Amino acid sequence: MCLNCGCQVWDDTMGNDDNIILTDLAKAAIASDMDGKETLANMKEAIEKITPAELDKKIAKLKAK
Repeated sequence: MCLNCGCQVWDDTMGNDDNIILTDLAKAAIASDMDGKETLANMKEAIEKITPAELDKKIAKLKAK
């Protein structure tokens, strides 16, 4: 389905473009002129620093719109 649901079918949005897929990571790497290794390293570092509470706050804010 996507990177965010956990099914490990990494490049299928399952009909919802808001799901994060491998193509999105590739486009972001291109936008920043980076390769896959650097892109994944930066993403891992960022994900380790974001707390569930921070993400939940952002989710609630987006749902309220």
